[in-house]
Amino acid sequence: MKYITYSIIIFLIIITIFNFNIIITSINLSFKTCINILIPSIIPFLLISSIIIKRSSFTNIYILYLLCIISGSPSNAKYIKDYIDINSIDTNTAQKLLNYLQFVNPIYILNGIGLVILNDKRLGLIIFVSNLLSSLILHSFNKNIIIRDFENKKDTLFNDISTSVKETINTILYIIGVITSFFILTSYIDILFNIRNEYKFIYGILEITQGINYLNHSNLNTYYKLIISCFFISFGGLSIHMQVFGILDNKKIRYKPYLISRLIHSILSIQIANIFYYIYIKILIWI
Repeated sequence: MKYITYSIIIFLIIITIFNFNIIITSINLSFKTCINILIPSIIPFLLISSIIIKRSSFTNIYILYLLCIISGSPSNAKYIKDYIDINSIDTNTAQKLLNYLQFVNPIYILNGIGLVILNDKRLGLIIFVSNLLSSLILHSFNKNIIIRDFENKKDTLFNDISTSVKETINTILYIIGVITSFFILTSYIDILFNIRNEYKFIYGILEITQGINYLNHSNLNTYYKLIISCFFISFGGLSIHMQVFGILDNKKIRYKPYLISRLIHSILSIQIANIFYYIYIKILIWI
C-alpha cells in the first residue's frame, strides 16, 4: 500500500510539472471563486454569529437554524462546533443537527443559480424552498434534540471580537484551502480524461460551484438543470463534506450517517422541486 501511495504521488507530481499552466489557471480560478462568492457571503455571518454566541447567555434551535439557513454550509459546522464548545449540546445532538442542517447561501441560490443558470429567479426560489422543506422532513426523523441554555462566562467585548476574528480567519483559510484542492483535483481529471465542457457539471459531486457553473455549458433543458442543481445544493459536494468535518475535527462526528442524510436530503429535495416545478409550469400555462 505504501508503494502504491508513493507511485500516485510521483505520478501527480509529473502531471503537475508537464501541465503547470493548467494547474495555475485552476488555482487562480479557485481564488477568484472564493473572493467573489465565498468571502462576501460567509465572513460577515461567521464573525457576527461567533460574537453573538460568545456574548449571549442562551441558545436555541431556532437561532441555530436561522444562522445555518442564512450563511449555509460549511458555516453550519462552525456554529455546531461553537455550541459543543460552550457545552450547549453533546456529540450525539451535534450528529443529529449536522444530518439535516445543510444549506447553501440563499443569495447564491436565487441569483447565482436562479438568474444566471436557469434565467428565472423563481426557479431559484423553488430550489431554496425544496432544500428547506426537505431539511424540515429530515428534522422530524432526528428527534430528542436538546440544546441547553448556559451561563456564559463573558470576557470583555474587545477580547470576544478579537477571538471571533481569529476563528473566522482560520475557518476561511481552511475552507479556501479545501476548495482550491478540489479545483486542482478536477484539473487532474481534465488532463487525464479530457472531459468535454457540456459534461463537466458532474464536478458538482466534488465541488458545488464548479458543477453549477458548468451547467451553463451543458445542452440540458431548464428542468434537468433545476433537478441537478437541487441535488448539488442538498448533497453539498465532497468539498463541503471535507470542510465540515475539518471544522469539526476531534468532535467524534461520524461521516456515514452524515453521508446517508445528504443522499436522503437530495432525493427529498428533488421530489419536492418536481412538485413545485409542475405547479409553476401549470400556472404559466393558465396565464
